[in-house]
Amino acid sequence: LLRLGVEPASPTNDRQLRKFEIGRAVELGLLATLKRAGVKFETQKEVRCETCRFIGHLDLYLAPQEINGWTLDRPVVADIKTVHSGFFYKAEAELVSGEHPYWLQVASYAHALIGHNPEFHFAIPELRIVVVAKDDFRMMEPVKSATLFMTKAIDYWAELNSRMGSPSLPPCTCELWRHQDKSGRFRKDSWCPFATEEASKKGLCCLPEITKTEEA
Repeated sequence: LLRLGVEPASPTNDRQLRKFEIGRAVELGLLATLKRAGVKFETQKEVRCETCRFIGHLDLYLAPQEINGWTLDRPVVADIKTVHSGFFYKAEAELVSGEHPYWLQVASYAHALIGHNPEFHFAIPELRIVVVAKDDFRMMEPVKSATLFMTKAIDYWAELNSRMGSPSLPPCTCELWRHQDKSGRFRKDSWCPFATEEASKKGLCCLPEITKTEEA
């Protein structure tokens, strides 16, 4: 939405920054464990897609390699997410079902890596998201077929880019339950900076019908 000239509804606060700092520390610990195990990998690998018009940084990329006598015969594309233990099983259910927008993120990275050519989708056959609970270090690693989600990612970026220069906003990929507590009240500490109380009252995260200001 920033690309479309829309300013965040609320600025990032100290609590959110602390959560990201803790998450980064856990991620670094996981990467150190992989390194000690003899795994060769790239982290924060910059990926660019001129067609979809985005630049991102992939948390974990493994090229085919020999690892202590075991052969990795395909590239591994994975994103690392850290969550609170209380949210762990909720995240698991949504990631396993394929309904979480995290899959669009990692699929976009995979799409950029293979040169955004659908004929070569087989080069990265699967996508992975490594989830670690920040307070008790439980882990899960759901895996999905890459082809379906890369197709969805291509469609998402096409929709987003079609709105460049348009006064209307695309649908938000965030999920409403992240922005409300059990009583249905709007959560001010939501991580989505574009979520608004007005949207929450309408059962939405952001308001697609909002138009950009002339200043934007």
